[in-house]
Amino acid sequence: ESAATANIVTIDQRQARPYPPANVKINGKDWPETAISPLTITWSHRDRSLQQDVLVPWTDGDIGPEAGTTYNLRIYDESNNEIQNDEDLTETTAVGSGGSGNAALLHFNGDDGGTDITDEYGGQWSGTSGVKISTTQSKFGSASLYCPTDNGSGLDRETEDQ
Repeated sequence: ESAATANIVTIDQRQARPYPPANVKINGKDWPETAISPLTITWSHRDRSLQQDVLVPWTDGDIGPEAGTTYNLRIYDESNNEIQNDEDLTETTAVGSGGSGNAALLHFNGDDGGTDITDEYGGQWSGTSGVKISTTQSKFGSASLYCPTDNGSGLDRETEDQ
């Protein structure tokens, strides 16, 4: 006899409900640990009437959509506060503001006081207005930088991640 407690779940007409989108990306990446504002969120349509009993990989492109398909997008900050709520989207791309008071936590190694910064993904940053690498406040590797990025002041993104 099993020691696990039995749970009974009633699935109510799941076959008639829309399929969720797939191939969701944030700023072109699958499941990034962090993302830089503005956020570009993309996804692929799924269509239960076209897919029916066919297993489709998550990364496949659009299938459908069914007529009348819309999406709702909610973005939350690190404190679980809703900062954006878009409803009735029909396209497969949305841009999120990321809210106000955004910050970037960068992981990198470098010389103390340096202002030319390469993040762990190969993105190039330039520190201004006193923003620089600090080895005395290291959190990851030999150096870290936490910098407010409201209005882009103090830290400029020069290139996209490699």
